[in-house]
Amino acid sequence: MMRLKVSIISILLLFISINAFACGISPCLPKEYLLYRVYAYHPFRFNHLEIEPLDDAILNTKEGKEYMALAKLNEVSREEINSRWYYPSKDCPVLGSLEDIIVQSMNYKGTLLKDRYALQAARAMFSLGKFQEMRDWWSKTSKSIPEGVVKENIKGYVAGAMFRTGEQKKALEYYAKIEDLESIIYCMKNMGTYDGDFSVLEYAAIHCPDNRYLPEIMQRYFKKVEVYSGFHIENGNVERCYQICMKAANNPLCKNPDKWLYTAAFLKNLMGQPYVASNILARAEKLKSDDLLAESKRYLRILLDAQIFTYNKAYEHKLLGELQWMDKQVKSHMCDSVADETLWGWTLKNNYSYFYWNDMFKKIVLGTVVPRMIEAGKTPLALLLANYADNRLLFVVERYLYGDKSPDPDDYDLTITEIRDGSKFNMFDYLHTLIIVYLLIFTIFILNILLLY
Repeated sequence: MMRLKVSIISILLLFISINAFACGISPCLPKEYLLYRVYAYHPFRFNHLEIEPLDDAILNTKEGKEYMALAKLNEVSREEINSRWYYPSKDCPVLGSLEDIIVQSMNYKGTLLKDRYALQAARAMFSLGKFQEMRDWWSKTSKSIPEGVVKENIKGYVAGAMFRTGEQKKALEYYAKIEDLESIIYCMKNMGTYDGDFSVLEYAAIHCPDNRYLPEIMQRYFKKVEVYSGFHIENGNVERCYQICMKAANNPLCKNPDKWLYTAAFLKNLMGQPYVASNILARAEKLKSDDLLAESKRYLRILLDAQIFTYNKAYEHKLLGELQWMDKQVKSHMCDSVADETLWGWTLKNNYSYFYWNDMFKKIVLGTVVPRMIEAGKTPLALLLANYADNRLLFVVERYLYGDKSPDPDDYDLTITEIRDGSKFNMFDYLHTLIIVYLLIFTIFILNILLLY
């Protein structure tokens, strides 16, 4: 009877442990932390060229006041005509107002506000659907309009008129020149050629590889590729992406190919070709980048070196310098929100990715360096590095919050040291779901051993 009870308990414990692992939190492994980064995320937005307001000196003149009155009337009229509740009629005063705006704008004889009046004419014509008239007007007027943001805005309306009069290809070229990805996507959708962000990248690689808004789309798209790398590799999507990146990097129109080369190197490594990736990355490293991309390239370089190099004294010396640099990044990018999440959130306790610099530390050290050191017979050093990478963030947070002084009890109940010294419940080291499963299975094993005796 006792044996039956123990067996039943064992089965129940095993079921609970498996169920907890399967239905509870499923933490990622260090190798699953996301490496790719060309853009610092903020709420996604497309480009809209902002026009500088007029100087007060101009606004206070008769000419300036007349223009502002016309621009305000145009704005109100366009809002009304574009409303979903607007119903056109022959005697509609809004239509008449827009017609008057076109006439007044075209009849402006000055030079100071010539580009501004042209913009008002373009907006009014577009709102009235006078697309062919706008194209004819622009072909005669464009050379007289000074270059600048205002003219770029006018080109956007002209491109829209081109698209609506059957010249889709030319419209896309116009949008590419003014870096208007939002409108390119709109055109692609209406042409039936839009296949998500991939089609935008494919088009940009040929027509506008230096578009300032591309990194945002690249970050969004290649993050998905990295998350579902197995699927994308199996379906040949990663290779297609690689070819697009190399096409863009080698495009004569591309003056800043570093982001494309970095992406190509990242993709080749994703495909299990670190040596090829290393050679491509070497090209990118010779090019000047912004701080974010330069940092991303260095992390990829550290990872590739960890995969390629022989683990001898020379590499260990090089690795030490890289570890010091990565540690510095963790400390320098620490902030209140990260510290608070580290202490009281769930992401660290469940091994989730949430702090890029520490994620890269763990990805490289735990995912690549430690296993390769064990293979090279350097197990003690591997264990030291594993412990360091796994626990470093906690000590950085403690130093960030408290320095060398004791914490204010009103801020936090316990320091990390107090939490981890054994006198209090340790919520950081022993709450990992997988560890719980292992402990339960071990308990079951011991119970069954005892049962035999």
